[in-house]
Amino acid sequence: MDKTLLLLVVFFISFSACTQKNAEDYFDKGTKNLIEGKNAKALANFTKAIGLDSQYVDAYYFRGYSNKKLYEYEEAFVDFSRAIKIDPKYAKAYANRGEVRGFLHDYLGSIADYKKAIWLDSMYVLVYDDEFDFNNNTEAISDSGKNIKIGPKYVEAFFDNGVTKYNNQNFEGANSNFSKCIYFNPRYKEAFYCRANGNFLLKNYAEAITDFTKVIELNPNAADAYFFRGYSKMKLGKRHSALDDYRKAKELELGNELPWGKPPGDSLYKSIPRKGI
Repeated sequence: MDKTLLLLVVFFISFSACTQKNAEDYFDKGTKNLIEGKNAKALANFTKAIGLDSQYVDAYYFRGYSNKKLYEYEEAFVDFSRAIKIDPKYAKAYANRGEVRGFLHDYLGSIADYKKAIWLDSMYVLVYDDEFDFNNNTEAISDSGKNIKIGPKYVEAFFDNGVTKYNNQNFEGANSNFSKCIYFNPRYKEAFYCRANGNFLLKNYAEAITDFTKVIELNPNAADAYFFRGYSKMKLGKRHSALDDYRKAKELELGNELPWGKPPGDSLYKSIPRKGI
């Protein structure tokens, strides 16, 4: 082989390897950013990785995930779709695109993506299959020999799927999801808060009070929980106790200026104080 041609081949191989290494470096930085909760930085690093390798399927997936965390649902949809185009068997991308479609009010598309994720990977059955009988299958959940072991990311998926159901006015279905979250994580205060909202709208005021009380137990400074617990008590005619809760909310310097100071019922992602509880 001509020496010049040989040198060019060696250079091309070295350059390609260097480019791939740099793409992986940015990808690794992005995943580290995600773990640290630095979602904007993660997105920037995944974008750099994609700039160096336009077929980097995991970079598209995690950039989509970063966009989802930043509530940029349309951008997340594009990234998950790109990941699926590169790898049509990427179950996680289908599952997350299904979730994002729910936030974009494309409920039929959301269900279709969830079903595709289940078809590709049965672990998604427990999270997304409305027909799963949770109460009669708790033993199967921990049966690592046959079924599914639940990790934190799947508990979070229960929560997100519950929010999608809530926003679609399926309050009973949403509460079923929040109950699953609580089963696996008894200190999941956001799930207690959301289930309380659902119970309020279902006029299960006593259950709503129980859940708001649990939120307060987990965080005594949760002014919004005092406010809505008082609201629920008022519905049951417990005026004096309700006023005590309203006063406590006022003490916590939110009172009538609560960011969520209105009856439950609006889009739940707008009303959940996910970092404030």
